[in-house]
Amino acid sequence: MVATESTREIRRDGYLLKTYGAEGPAIPDEFRFPVSVQFVCRRLGMPRETTRRKLENLATRGFLKKIKGGYSLPAQTDAADYTRELRDFLVLKIRGLQNYIEKIPA
Repeated sequence: MVATESTREIRRDGYLLKTYGAEGPAIPDEFRFPVSVQFVCRRLGMPRETTRRKLENLATRGFLKKIKGGYSLPAQTDAADYTRELRDFLVLKIRGLQNYIEKIPA
């Protein structure tokens, strides 16, 4: 949820979407907007303090970045890119499915 909300403005801005809307360059931190604890707790229906503790735990572990006004998803670059392995796995599976589909007789 934090990842989606912190990058919402990029999806609204054509230039930013074209520049950072693909696998290429990571979205710079200055374009990641804060997502408040209040927003997250209301969306998830959790108590505010529980939400704050969980977000703080994710920030401590490096999955989120605490910034003025809330939390954001840090740029996924180099060693900090914990999504790369998952994305590579999904690309491999999709290619396998495409190869399988191509072999199906028409």
